[in-house]
Amino acid sequence: MMQEPQRLQYLQAMGLTAWVGRYRLPNAAETDVCAWPEEESETQAPSSRLQEALATTSHPVASSTVSDPPARRSGRARALLGTEDSEASGSPVALNESSASDRASLAEDTVENDGRVPLQTDSAYGVPQALRFSLHVAALEGRWLVVMPGGESPSPLMQRLLSNVLRAAGIEQGGSLAFQSFHWPMIDELPVHAPLEEAQDGVRAFIDGRRRSGWRLERLLLFGGEPVLDQVLSLADGHCTLLDIPAWQGPSLETLAYDPAGKRSLVPMLSRWREQWFRAADG
Repeated sequence: MMQEPQRLQYLQAMGLTAWVGRYRLPNAAETDVCAWPEEESETQAPSSRLQEALATTSHPVASSTVSDPPARRSGRARALLGTEDSEASGSPVALNESSASDRASLAEDTVENDGRVPLQTDSAYGVPQALRFSLHVAALEGRWLVVMPGGESPSPLMQRLLSNVLRAAGIEQGGSLAFQSFHWPMIDELPVHAPLEEAQDGVRAFIDGRRRSGWRLERLLLFGGEPVLDQVLSLADGHCTLLDIPAWQGPSLETLAYDPAGKRSLVPMLSRWREQWFRAADG
């Protein structure tokens, strides 16, 4: 277990300011007696202090997720600093093949990827990055979820085209659909451990919030697509696994607006939409 002076030394080496309570809070446990390190008389660069902390560590850091010996962990930390151990090399040097392998091994310990979505990582440290995508959603009478990928709201032309498509399928709307936007990640700079799963949880929570407001989703209509969003929604064989509802995916409205052949290819689907819409309403 890491002792308090050692923890403070690590924080100081990383350039972080540690604060210690001056007074004991009511009913607080007694503070362990320990030898506090004296203040350094000279200012050192954070990387130099961390090198010294790694070299003089007498207690290995306990971890529930990393089972490597202390020597390997300290070697990885040195690799992340951008230098190798001066005792092994004779003088500070830039990252070489050994440090690169340490960083790759560190990434293997902390990142899991099932191969469905290309994992986005920080090229400097191998740290996983959040998937990035945007979409706009609306619900036809709270029943059919209409999704359009992209960060821009549907234009009046796209709204009018969508209304015409639905009208051709016998689905009448009292006005334009009210689209709501969703962007992922919602907050930048947060740590990421499982990019795909965290993005799916975000979309699921967003849709569940609308369900609590009255949506009772029966089907998904996705106009257009993006590789990342398709994987997040888990579309396969006409089904959206993420939301557990039947799904249809076709050309974007921008494509349909200027593609007569695309509009003609949509005609057979409109009759099926009509049957599905009224069959569910009657049921």
